[in-house]
Amino acid sequence: MRFSNPNILFSLLAVSIPILIHLFNLRKYKRVLFSNVQQLKEVQQETIKKQKLKHILVLLARIFFIVFLVFAFAKPYLPINPNTPKSGNNSVSIYIDNSYSMSLQNENGNLLDQAKIKAKEIITAYQLQDKFQIITNDFSVESQQILTKELAIKAVDEVKLSANTRTIDAIIARQNALFSTFTSVNKNYFYLSDYQKNFISKRKSQSFDSTIFYRMVVFKPSVIENISIDSVWFETPIHMANQKEKLLVRITNHADHDCKEIPVKLQINNISKALNSISLNENSSIVDTFIFTNDNEGVQNAKVFLESEQLAFDDQYYFTYTIANALPVLLIDGNKNTSPFIQTVYRTEPLIKLTTNQFDQINFSIFDLTETIILNEPINVSDGLVQALQKFVSNGKSLIIIPSERTNFNSLNQLLNVFQMPNCIGIQSNTQNIKSLNLNEKTFEDVFTKISQDVNFPIIKKHFIWNRNTTSSLMNLQDGASVLQKQKFKKGDVFLFSFSLDPTFGDFAEHPLMVPIFLKIPQLVSSNQPLAYVVSGKNLVPMNRIANPLSDQNKYSLSIGNQLWIPEWKLVNSSVKLVIPSDVNEAGWLSLKNNQQSIASIALNYNRSESNLNYITSSELASLNINKLKVYDATIQNLKNSISQDSLGLQLWKICVILALVFLASEVLILRFFSRFNP
Repeated sequence: MRFSNPNILFSLLAVSIPILIHLFNLRKYKRVLFSNVQQLKEVQQETIKKQKLKHILVLLARIFFIVFLVFAFAKPYLPINPNTPKSGNNSVSIYIDNSYSMSLQNENGNLLDQAKIKAKEIITAYQLQDKFQIITNDFSVESQQILTKELAIKAVDEVKLSANTRTIDAIIARQNALFSTFTSVNKNYFYLSDYQKNFISKRKSQSFDSTIFYRMVVFKPSVIENISIDSVWFETPIHMANQKEKLLVRITNHADHDCKEIPVKLQINNISKALNSISLNENSSIVDTFIFTNDNEGVQNAKVFLESEQLAFDDQYYFTYTIANALPVLLIDGNKNTSPFIQTVYRTEPLIKLTTNQFDQINFSIFDLTETIILNEPINVSDGLVQALQKFVSNGKSLIIIPSERTNFNSLNQLLNVFQMPNCIGIQSNTQNIKSLNLNEKTFEDVFTKISQDVNFPIIKKHFIWNRNTTSSLMNLQDGASVLQKQKFKKGDVFLFSFSLDPTFGDFAEHPLMVPIFLKIPQLVSSNQPLAYVVSGKNLVPMNRIANPLSDQNKYSLSIGNQLWIPEWKLVNSSVKLVIPSDVNEAGWLSLKNNQQSIASIALNYNRSESNLNYITSSELASLNINKLKVYDATIQNLKNSISQDSLGLQLWKICVILALVFLASEVLILRFFSRFNP
């Protein structure tokens, strides 16, 4: 037997009080002389024996009353298993899973509401002097505070659904961060969740402290089914007004039964654009296509949505895209004889706005407003231009390099080294045709489906030789030499030609193949921007068109619904990025404004990690290898008693109270039973 409050046992010294009273309260009898006292002596002897018995019984009743009363306050218990905590104070951390999957129902109602009720039962199972922590998926500052019993119950009442999800490793790290500095005799960690698969980390290095008692309360929904809109994407990367669009939408049925005739709607700027009806087989996905026509230019706030009876957080998918009014291209020209070939290509496409600078008159201020830069036959590449182009490509833009025989290859190689590209080591004169194109590259996407064997490719009379090839070759000659290479650098792309557009190098400048290549590259830049981001993710959104966000003339603001923030900016590799506030917890369109004028719109969606309602099995919980683990079913009627019994063993204090009352009543009965005898 153990005691929860062993210090109270010092009160057992109080048993000395009735003993002392018994010793000092013995009656002294006076001798009285009578003529015949023989029978009186017999009566007196019998009375003395009964009086002694009465005193002994009263003494024992008082002693046992005090003993069991002290025991009751000391709270004795019997350990029922080896993992029963030791007597002493407790640190109690309660994790309440408030992710969207906890909004499901069972016969007892909403899972989150049930979890809050059970959390309160756990709190009431402990003592006033114990320390408490209430933690949710939000990982708020309040969750890192020590709470009293009363404040812990209040914190449970304030728990609401959240878009965040956490793994058990992250939760335990959060719990340890608070309680590692405390010297509690027992540390108790509780987890109230439906235990989806993503609750357990994918890594296998979970470590559980053998001195901590882990308790898991499992909640199960009645119906496990869900339909989710997982992602959207466009068939073409460039969007223009009055252009037909094809939007592809991936939708998944996570239920074990088929779903028929589900309406799926598309809205753009709160105007209905399309309505489809889909059918889904059990546990399967489909890709549905929406065809519609773009209207106005500028940023478009769009969403695809459906209605389902179960989880609603993934029934809509928000996204944004821009209908461009122009694709700015900057031609930095080093040869006026070959630049007309490039200018002629872009005259055929009104969407592309071409600006031309000479190498001795480069306007660096327009780099931020340009999507693609073409270095046509540079002679010398200055250090300043190298640094500017490095920043330009890092921001997710495209650079096309077309060298010539007049190029100073020492300075050009300096630029190529920045982009980790091959260096020029000479020139080779060997007339041959371009033999093959890499159709797997986006540069040729939607340009060619297949190439027939008798197609007439451009003739290349001479080309530059490189010390190596990049990982991606777009065009190759008959001998296998690459004449157009692509190198990914950070978020941008660099395209390197092995020949000049001058006719002495061949007829590429006059061949139809040049047109789709030079038209496609600027379009690829527009496709680099994501259509949407994840709520509560660590999002840094590139804002390349914002040169100086901290200028006193600017007054930027972020808003979604009724929430408003002053934006935070970060400079990453000379690129301006907008930091999405960590407390943005609502899906929708986050609006960026400057002096009340709309600058950009950022689509936010809830994380889809809980769309697939795939729960942890009992064997998987056992695989965690936690020594001091106890799993409870949330349907248990009185969790408080179960927690008390498992945490403190079999409680005996009630029995002690009853026995104390029994001995108190015994004393009263003894005194009344012997009342006819004088003390």
